[in-house]
Amino acid sequence: MTGEITLDLPLPPAVNVGRRIDWRATAKFSEWQSRTDMSVLAQGWRWKNGHAGPYELRLVMREGRHDLDAHEKAIVDYLVRIGVVASDSHHMLRSLHLEFGDAPDGCRAHIRRLP
Repeated sequence: MTGEITLDLPLPPAVNVGRRIDWRATAKFSEWQSRTDMSVLAQGWRWKNGHAGPYELRLVMREGRHDLDAHEKAIVDYLVRIGVVASDSHHMLRSLHLEFGDAPDGCRAHIRRLP
């Protein structure tokens, strides 16, 4: 991964939905992951392009009837799952910024490589 990568992602179900035992919520997360996989592939992302070192992450969420922090864990976990970044540990994810703004698909993730 060179300096920065930007990915437009569908907004995942809120963490409040996914953290309780609710099989419908599990289905919602699975469906979100499938839609997000298709979206990321359509943007030209290939799993081998990931970054193994420290990074900072800026997540821009489309404004709506949701809390700004209700989605970030699912998004960070997804970026790790598909290999955009190696880990969300404190050694790797050095800075996380959340904001409302321009995100046509629901969320725009800006991942910046750190030295």
